[in-house]
Amino acid sequence: MLSQTMLGDSDAVTTRGILGLIGVMAGLAGLAGLPGCGGDGAVNPLGPLSCGGLGSDATAQKTMAFLGAAANFKTQSEQVAQELNTACVAMATDLNQPVMPPTGNQQPVEASCGALATAIDMIAQTELAGPPSLILTVEPAQCYLDAGATANCVAMCDAQFMATGMVQCQPGQVRGMCNASCMGKCHMEGSVVCAGECRGLCNGECTGECNGSCAGTCSVMDASGNCIGQCTGTCNGSCSGECVSPMCMGNCVSTVNGMCTGTCEGSCSAEFMAPQCSGEPMIVADGQCKAACNAELRAQAVCTKPNASVRASGVNLMNTSKVANLVSTLQRNWPQFLSGVAKLQGLQQAGMDLQTAAQGLADSIKTTVPAAFACLTNALTDLATAVGNVSASVRVSVQVSASVTATTADE
Repeated sequence: MLSQTMLGDSDAVTTRGILGLIGVMAGLAGLAGLPGCGGDGAVNPLGPLSCGGLGSDATAQKTMAFLGAAANFKTQSEQVAQELNTACVAMATDLNQPVMPPTGNQQPVEASCGALATAIDMIAQTELAGPPSLILTVEPAQCYLDAGATANCVAMCDAQFMATGMVQCQPGQVRGMCNASCMGKCHMEGSVVCAGECRGLCNGECTGECNGSCAGTCSVMDASGNCIGQCTGTCNGSCSGECVSPMCMGNCVSTVNGMCTGTCEGSCSAEFMAPQCSGEPMIVADGQCKAACNAELRAQAVCTKPNASVRASGVNLMNTSKVANLVSTLQRNWPQFLSGVAKLQGLQQAGMDLQTAAQGLADSIKTTVPAAFACLTNALTDLATAVGNVSASVRVSVQVSASVTATTADE
């Protein structure tokens, strides 16, 4: 739970020096109109260089910003879909489920994740139809937008957004580096000695509840031999308490009221360095530019690494290779799947908002700036395809998630 702390003036991100970037953007618009400078249109028809000769006024500035946001949205959404596809292919392969090539307008991620859902459904029906089930513990990804990058983006789109404009995070939706006293939670990622909750893999002594295998003495075991209690020895799984000697691999979260050597989530007694917002940043600017920048920043969101722990309940894995393979592949690949889902969900809404704003801009300049209108009209067609592909990826990810949920049970 994020602490509800409003950012003060010292926590706002100002755009001093941003006006220089506006000049660069205007120069790019002029450059695009020169002979031979429309080259990225063949590679990326949504790119700003695919539409030159618009000039350097406020309308041209906004149009170029929209084209850039649409191009980035398309590129990043394809990368996220590939991330999801990779996870689904890996899990389907582990479950000996063939992944057929996509047909018609089907995307690769639809084919691979559809095959995975089918494989999991079959295991659920044949191996886990009764009391046996899987226990899945998930720490979802949290995605953040760079507040400084938001200010840069809006300044390049909105000619009225001056260098003194500020970007703030919503109350309780900020994190960043704190070189003073952090009050809230301190996140450290990687291989670290963890004095808090290890949400990754604890390869060491766990002072709290160990959820995994225990090389030593475990106070509570489930029917499949997994440790679900105190582990006196080495815990190979998530740890609800301190993970010490040697370390926690993944995400260590500790409650602090002092120094934080990682990322501080909550409040900082000084100004946050490189602040990030978990929600849409607060900014006073042109509504269309805010929509364009939100889509572009959503495409570049920084997401925490999700964690997942899975174990069988009421079934001996030695007697069923299918369930054993399912447990193994979920343990390895489910976090990557969840990471892709978190990014796609943010992209889906941002893409639809970008479509609406771009259409509004196009309608407003249809008769006054026909060149810019033509550029936006062409871009909107390709953007609609990109948003449709994101929505298809979201739908198939929901299908896979439902299949996994059907195999799980509460403790």
